[in-house]
Amino acid sequence: MYGGQTSKSNEASQTFKQETEQHLVKLNEDRSELARNLQEAQNKLKTLEEGAAILGQATAHQSEEVSNRITALEAELASMTEKFKLDEDSEAKAREEALDQVKNAKEAQEKYERELMQHAV
Repeated sequence: MYGGQTSKSNEASQTFKQETEQHLVKLNEDRSELARNLQEAQNKLKTLEEGAAILGQATAHQSEEVSNRITALEAELASMTEKFKLDEDSEAKAREEALDQVKNAKEAQEKYERELMQHAV
């Protein structure tokens, strides 16, 4: 009897051992696959982080360029506004001088006409 049970016990142990070894092999394969997937994910994350850093630098550079352009345009606008004001002032002064010259010319004409009338009489 012991021989039969020992044989069955050895057979059960052998089956258990084989199943356990197969299970360990499967677990090791799964572990290796997970490690590969983790490495791939870490590589993708690194690539994304590098891309984000480059994009951040490019965005900062573009923002600086836009800011510089806005500053230049504001300075140009201020300069043009000042020039326009000076031109308006010059035009107003020229108009005033022209009116004075017309007034002086009219007065001179009237004086000349009065003198002509006095000499004609």
